[in-house]
Amino acid sequence: MQQAIRHILSESGISFSIETYEYNPQGSSIGVQAAQSMGQDENSVAKTLIIEVDKKQPVCVVLPVHKKVNMDNVASLLMGKKARMMNADKSTKLTGFVSGGTSPLGVFNLMPVYVAKELMNLKALYVNAGDRGLVVKLAPQDLIQITGAKAAAVSLELA
Repeated sequence: MQQAIRHILSESGISFSIETYEYNPQGSSIGVQAAQSMGQDENSVAKTLIIEVDKKQPVCVVLPVHKKVNMDNVASLLMGKKARMMNADKSTKLTGFVSGGTSPLGVFNLMPVYVAKELMNLKALYVNAGDRGLVVKLAPQDLIQITGAKAAAVSLELA
């Protein structure tokens, strides 16, 4: 899967870099771990979550690692009533990615992709590149261009 993502990025002609971070399986939030390991601000490191709307429609949501998904807004984006996190096993079976390794660059042909609006103000952001410990740095506009994603209000501050 990582090779497919590298191929997509290379073929797109955009500027990007693949970077690594130290993954700790005993740690809590993988995304926060990544930001700390790379010395990056949590606002510029994104997590990729697979959400299920009305138990039938998968959707990929990309948001800053220190925020949570606004499930009501995600459901509304797909004209649904209820959104929830997809079960990790079901997500892996659907996407081919292990939990903590899901990349929007590998799922855009399977489901709609939404990127948190606040990420669009960044010069560059880090998204998963297909495995734990591996991210790609690219401009948010390039992520939108490659994946066909839409920017939307999909995140909330953690309480």
